Amino acid sequence: MKKKHTQKYILIFVILTLCLSLIYHSALYSDIRPIYSLYTSTTSVLAIAGTFYLLYAITRDTMKDARQEAELLALEQQEKLQKEQSETLAGRRRQTLALQQDMQQKLNVYEELMEHKEYEKAASCLDALTDSFQQERFHPVCNNNLINAILNSKRQIAEQHGIRTRFQLLLPEKMNIENSDLSSIFFNLMDNGIESCLKSGADKPFIQITAKPSANFLAIHMVNSKDPSQKFNHKTNKTDSWSHGFGLAIIEDIADRYDGTCQWVDDGEMFESVVMVGVG
Repeated sequence: MKKKHTQKYILIFVILTLCLSLIYHSALYSDIRPIYSLYTSTTSVLAIAGTFYLLYAITRDTMKDARQEAELLALEQQEKLQKEQSETLAGRRRQTLALQQDMQQKLNVYEELMEHKEYEKAASCLDALTDSFQQERFHPVCNNNLINAILNSKRQIAEQHGIRTRFQLLLPEKMNIENSDLSSIFFNLMDNGIESCLKSGADKPFIQITAKPSANFLAIHMVNSKDPSQKFNHKTNKTDSWSHGFGLAIIEDIADRYDGTCQWVDDGEMFESVVMVGVG
């Protein structure tokens, strides 16, 4: 509790103590002097009113402090999320540049082989070049560059842990939703899905995300592997609360701001996330 609140409560407590002291002394002498009866009544009223005000002030300030701390925490989490998204985009640009440079070098080798009429080696070089390009090239998921970068980055992390991923996204060309909000939904969904898969113990863990328009809403549906022994209780198991602690809360807040809804369904070995956001 803040220092200024504490000082105010101490002052109120001192005043109440004085009132109670007056009540005590007035009660002792009320039979001797009638004036003390008036003191007793007055100080009693003041003490009761002060007590109620003290309780009200403590409750009000505690709720205000808690709300401010929650807003500050959410803001810090949002800023960290935006930083991670920017780093994801920057990483994708570096990978694209590195791929372009690598392709150019291999093309130069191919041209030299062709100039020296080493056709068999040139053919092998071209086959290797094609295979490498298919494996390393950027695979677009949808028509949104930021979401493409986020999902492909998360796909790489998932594949490093043996998690299969599948994305089927059909996004409207025009949507009345901030790009940062929409990308935050996919960012947190993938984050939660990867965590769930890592703890699932499944032989072939997977994450599947689909998104498509539905009337004036965008329906986002994710299914991922889950440990059947762990029951969903709307709390994260992640130890890094700054990076992951508010994933579901962030998604729910965004959906609420766009007149949408969220559903979290525990199906035992699978977990379903259904997010509806207004985009029309």
